[in-house]
Amino acid sequence: MLVLIPLLLATPRPAAAAPVTGSAEGRPTWSELRFRARKALVAEAEVVVTWVEDRRSVGRLRGELDASFHGRSTTDCLHEIGTGRLLEMEYSRPRKRWRRWSVTDDTLVQRSRRPASRRERRRPRESWSDAREAEVDLPPDGTLVEGHLLLLLASRSEAERDDLVVVRRRAVQAVAIEDAGEVTESVDVRLRWPTGEQRLRGSRVLRCRRLRPADEDTSLGLFGLDSAVEVLVEPTLGLPVEVRGKSSALGKVRLRLREATLHEAPPTSPNGPGAEAAPGHGRVP
Repeated sequence: MLVLIPLLLATPRPAAAAPVTGSAEGRPTWSELRFRARKALVAEAEVVVTWVEDRRSVGRLRGELDASFHGRSTTDCLHEIGTGRLLEMEYSRPRKRWRRWSVTDDTLVQRSRRPASRRERRRPRESWSDAREAEVDLPPDGTLVEGHLLLLLASRSEAERDDLVVVRRRAVQAVAIEDAGEVTESVDVRLRWPTGEQRLRGSRVLRCRRLRPADEDTSLGLFGLDSAVEVLVEPTLGLPVEVRGKSSALGKVRLRLREATLHEAPPTSPNGPGAEAAPGHGRVP
């Protein structure tokens, strides 16, 4: 028997959007996001972003990028859930480089390793001989974040931020989150939660959030993109459905959200909180 999964129909944005479930204390509504991008026949990219509550008041955010214009890389960071402040971060590119940042109240300590030769690339990271350590003084008034944390902060609130600094190699860079108004775009996202699934499809009014570094030539370390980045957010669910930016190799790049795993059914779902499960909406295999 054919079972039709109801669609989340495109509807105008309400005058005052309901609070995003699960984000009131800084926790996102989702546990995993999958973005994809394709530019003609020359470039493809896939990004997987996951979030878990590592321990009380601390979240773990992980970003995995596999792109023809960047290669493969993984970023892992611990952060304060309420403020988004970075506590610890690790970045790696297979056979190329590894970095780890530790944060105290006023100092950022970076340890890094790189293979010094092609032969070393085949060895475990711990045996790479190009090892370095550096310390960076942190500004007293800034909140230290990371590129993927900027994505989280831009999605969960409409507030503008000018108190942020982002980690870039052996330095920190001031960055702002700016509100760039609303845009109407077509979306097609598969939503999954513990007891069901549905599609977010059609033309939607989205909130545009701009991540702008003080130095326009500086990369924010988000999805391999350079300089300023725009994030389009579905306001009801707090989902970043598109990330726009530029790559030095390809020019303009747009990464669209294709799948999102939510902590619970969205408010507009037929089996959302307080509603009975619709036929065919059993647990997703």
